[in-house]
Amino acid sequence: MVVKVLTANRLIDGQAVWLGADGSWQETIDGALVARHAEAVEALEDAGKIAAKANLVVDVNVIDVEEREE
Repeated sequence: MVVKVLTANRLIDGQAVWLGADGSWQETIDGALVARHAEAVEALEDAGKIAAKANLVVDVNVIDVEEREE
């Protein structure tokens, strides 16, 4: 199943990060908040805009990821 996550680069060091369910920026995709419907994708976009405006991250993007069972 294809879902969406929010990724960016942390401003202070350029590290790739993903927005987590607790609102913090995670260094691994494993902790990323997953959006499965349009309203959740919109919430990710809004969170990214707020974080970019606060100079926490740059190059903010909602991306497709494939969710797999292990």
